[in-house]
Amino acid sequence: MRSSLTTQTLLDGVKNCAVKITGVDVSYTCWVVVVDLDRFKNPRPTRVKIDHVEWAVTAGLEVLLAWHVQDGERELVLPLGSRGSMSFSDYGGLSNQGEDRSGNLEIMVQTLPAYNQTRFEGFSLFIDLIKQER
Repeated sequence: MRSSLTTQTLLDGVKNCAVKITGVDVSYTCWVVVVDLDRFKNPRPTRVKIDHVEWAVTAGLEVLLAWHVQDGERELVLPLGSRGSMSFSDYGGLSNQGEDRSGNLEIMVQTLPAYNQTRFEGFSLFIDLIKQER
């Protein structure tokens, strides 16, 4: 099976946006931008807050979700494995603080140690975001 990673904008509203990220037969040892603020137009935010995340990750994979920091570093948001969801709406959303942040979200997909790929590997993420201005 050929490796693929797709990002789809599900909502681009005035205050909120949502994306779906799907990876099939993947293992990325480098960071990949999956939420690029330039893709949102109605209006374009300068940063976003994470309101809600849902994920499904096959056994043997771990998806690391991180904020991009402009000097090339990342700030880990969540390590994702198996299935689950987290909501941050009770706290006003999970913020990306600091002037050195681009606002973009990136992932790295890793195969866990001692795991032998014998079947389909993949993941799906749904991320609800709140648009912000600086």
